[in-house]
Amino acid sequence: MPQDEVEVVDLIAGTNAIEKSVVVKGTRSCYTSRIVELLLWLYDNEEHRNVLSQNCRDRMCKTEKQDNEYDERIRNGQLRTKSGKKSRAQPGQRNRSRECLRNLVRGMDRRDSSKCPIILTELTYKLLTKYMSTKFKLVTVDKKSAVKFLNEVKALGDNGDNGDHAIILDKEDANVNSDNEVLVKIRQEYTTYEGIRSIVAHMHRESGLVVPQDLDAMMAVYVKGSRRLNLLAKQTLGLKISEGKEHMTFEVYSKIARILFESGQPEHIFAHLFFILDWNLMKRAENCNTCMISHIRFEEDCLVFQFAKSKGAQDGEDHLGPWHVYSNPLEPHICPVLALAKYIITYPSVLSGKVPLFEGSDPYNRYTKIFCKVIKDNMDELRRLGVSDGDLGTHSSRKGVATLVAAGCTASPPIVSICLRAGWSMGGVKERYFRHERAGDRYVGRCASCLDQSSKDFAVSCPYFDFTGIKDSSARLERKKLVQKWLTDRIPIDKIESHVYNVLKFCFASICYHYDTLQEKLDASCLVLNSTFMIGLPEEIRECAKVAYPWTKTTEQLIHHWFLGDKS
Repeated sequence: MPQDEVEVVDLIAGTNAIEKSVVVKGTRSCYTSRIVELLLWLYDNEEHRNVLSQNCRDRMCKTEKQDNEYDERIRNGQLRTKSGKKSRAQPGQRNRSRECLRNLVRGMDRRDSSKCPIILTELTYKLLTKYMSTKFKLVTVDKKSAVKFLNEVKALGDNGDNGDHAIILDKEDANVNSDNEVLVKIRQEYTTYEGIRSIVAHMHRESGLVVPQDLDAMMAVYVKGSRRLNLLAKQTLGLKISEGKEHMTFEVYSKIARILFESGQPEHIFAHLFFILDWNLMKRAENCNTCMISHIRFEEDCLVFQFAKSKGAQDGEDHLGPWHVYSNPLEPHICPVLALAKYIITYPSVLSGKVPLFEGSDPYNRYTKIFCKVIKDNMDELRRLGVSDGDLGTHSSRKGVATLVAAGCTASPPIVSICLRAGWSMGGVKERYFRHERAGDRYVGRCASCLDQSSKDFAVSCPYFDFTGIKDSSARLERKKLVQKWLTDRIPIDKIESHVYNVLKFCFASICYHYDTLQEKLDASCLVLNSTFMIGLPEEIRECAKVAYPWTKTTEQLIHHWFLGDKS
């Protein structure tokens, strides 16, 4: 059909969408959730409702009635599922009110500040600190330590008149146990209050306004003070010093990877690849959401990924890549190429390049649920590796691989290459002068794949098809045709791009090289074993899959490989 007769779909974003794209989807969603919590608190405290816009109050009044009616139906057992069973829904969720507030937050307009659900001029420092004082957690500590810290807080001039303690010892309700411990309230991590400061700035920005300079300055002091008092509380009360999730050690990484690798559950094939890429790319797990097969290629003996942007560099810049990901044929359960190969032969539709590598509306959320369930189900084994409840999250793998690559060996890769790959800022001057270079990233890639840097195996290649062992030229040509036919019969080469076919070819070589391991280790119900690529795979194809070392002229050489050639 002539191009002038084709109906063109307009995908050019409007001005409003362009302006809102300054804040990425994940961050905007986080801001929205936090603003909703603030709005609910303001509405629930009648003395502060006048801070909400009239439109917000009217709509909340309506949705509150709907939520109350819904809760009453739950309590009376009137709410049923589609199958007629009694609903497991719990009262008090306020889902209609929350959705109403989310819509109001999404409707904020830079050209009309009246659309903001909060009258921003009424949002004072005193009101915000009162809200922030509601953010606390309960812990059990030694009573003497609690009293000591409370006295230190009072010495700073806080006598509790405004209820704004850094820690509150609840003497009436807290019963001393046999270990002389009491239940106390302490403030949450300072990042909670920094987040509240961020949403105040976000609401002003989305409404076309600027945060008053004095308000921003006072909140900055409040956040800084919260951080210092938090550290003092941890030191005095004997609480955990580090914030957030713990880094994942190699032993834990290997254990989780093995569980996912050998599992027969279909969703674990997806989770295994997501987990392995999350570790090897050193990116935030959310970055894997945007992976496209068309952005992956095979270069020399490694996978090469490219991303349009990262959280630390929304405009791309040096964080585009390329990022080199190496196979680890010595440890199949943590090999990125084999993980990708398993996923591709199970879900070959991704090879078209027209869909994301991980399909679905929210692959990251799906991965998070699987990851958390695997941790919970295998907690007894993980405890033996030093893991405690609540230690691990999806961010733990990123902390773990960064630690392993930077400090796992005295001959570590350049810190510049590590920072660029992980998307971390190095500061203005260093970022202008230190740029991405392939050699440094390749070294990082091999270290991230957990190859042993002190062994010649560090230089092992990715599995590939080697036909040089077949002396007869005609037989060698026939074997090449057999491999190609096996692939094209299952994935027509004219249906995929040439560089994607190259990725498929090396992935298939990895399948052939690890064929016996897959047959032995994978659960009998695993979809990989029932793939058309695996069923009836001829031995004459499998035996052509080999690995090699630099001194066989198959892979690139790193300088210290020359000194490892004669060492085991």
